[in-house]
Amino acid sequence: MKILGDQCESTQTLTKREIKDLCKSITEQQLDSDVPFYLIDLNDVQEKIAKWNRNLPQVQPFYAVKCNPDPNVLKIMVENGCGFDVASKKELDQVLKYNINKENIVFANPCKPNSHIKFAAANQVKMMTFDNEHELKKIKKLHPDAQVILRIATDDSDSICQFSQKFGAARSDWLNLIATCRELNLELVGVSFHVGSGCRDVSQYSNSIQDARDIFNLGAQQGFSMNLLDIGGGFPGYPSSESDEPSFEELAATINCAIKKNFSGPEFENIRIIAEPGRFMVASAYTLVTKVTTVRDTSAKGGDVRYYINDGVYGSFNNIIYDHAKPMPELLLSNSMKKEYKTCSIWGPSCDGLDQINADLYFSTLTEGDYLIWFDMGAYTTAAASEFNGMPLPRQYYFSKNYQRLRTNSVSLNKCQEIGVEC
Repeated sequence: MKILGDQCESTQTLTKREIKDLCKSITEQQLDSDVPFYLIDLNDVQEKIAKWNRNLPQVQPFYAVKCNPDPNVLKIMVENGCGFDVASKKELDQVLKYNINKENIVFANPCKPNSHIKFAAANQVKMMTFDNEHELKKIKKLHPDAQVILRIATDDSDSICQFSQKFGAARSDWLNLIATCRELNLELVGVSFHVGSGCRDVSQYSNSIQDARDIFNLGAQQGFSMNLLDIGGGFPGYPSSESDEPSFEELAATINCAIKKNFSGPEFENIRIIAEPGRFMVASAYTLVTKVTTVRDTSAKGGDVRYYINDGVYGSFNNIIYDHAKPMPELLLSNSMKKEYKTCSIWGPSCDGLDQINADLYFSTLTEGDYLIWFDMGAYTTAAASEFNGMPLPRQYYFSKNYQRLRTNSVSLNKCQEIGVEC
């Protein structure tokens, strides 16, 4: 792991210009390396938490570990009072190492393997979601003290990543599932939903919160005193270039209005409202730098210019396949003085023809040894990256002005103020 010193004058997150300058500095010190690298601005993560608290003060963020399980990110979440959304035994084990309050963990996978439920029970982690009767019976058998949360389906047809085709109980199943909780003597504590990542319809939050209120009413009729509302994720991690995607502020305003409309009054005085943001917290904190390793010009034969770089869809760019991402490069360093632009495609380093990052891209002419920079690469990138074909994963350089609050492998970051210092 690499740690960067405080080389910029700004007191907040790094500007785009500062990020480029730092990346150039790192690149110039390792020109012989063929390994890509990340610049990670931990201040950006801190600022996202602050932004969340300003806009959604009633909603406690439970960071979605699946998005990016970087220990430095998790530590910041702990220090700022965030909870965690975990989906597996391994993710649960990772957050338990921080000795946090078990009430700040939700096992938000509606369909869990038996061994994972047993692990949660052994570690006194009670909150977990369900969306079917079979799951309830498993929970009753393996974790009878669990606090169960009914995951409901949403209309996420207008979201980029849709989840309700896989998870979530339909309205026609709600009453039966609530009655099953009563029959099994399981503690039904709340409702959860997820409108899908890349939500383009703000009304789906208000609609789903209204649905949750309906379930609270049904639960009360069955004798349950529910006190938890989990509004899921789907929050953008950086400003979208697509005009049909609402901003975080727009989503927050809609959510606040829906909460006030549906969950005001003395009967909801003790309600706990949580959410499961992932990309919102980390997407813009990570910047990737890649190197052009090969140039293949087929334009004379009616083709394009093909650039091959040292990271691809089996590595950091797995978000293209798994997350519908459309990463776009910018030029960082070039060996050429030419300013010519051509239609090109960009490919990863593996031997698989699937390993394409960009197609039909009109971009500056590149040469072998040039460097590209890719912004907003912190969400669903490192979490699923592999070393397929033996290609190395990117190095990671961290930047933070709050060294005294961070530790890496028991080494104080304020002792690592030179570029390239190993921790």
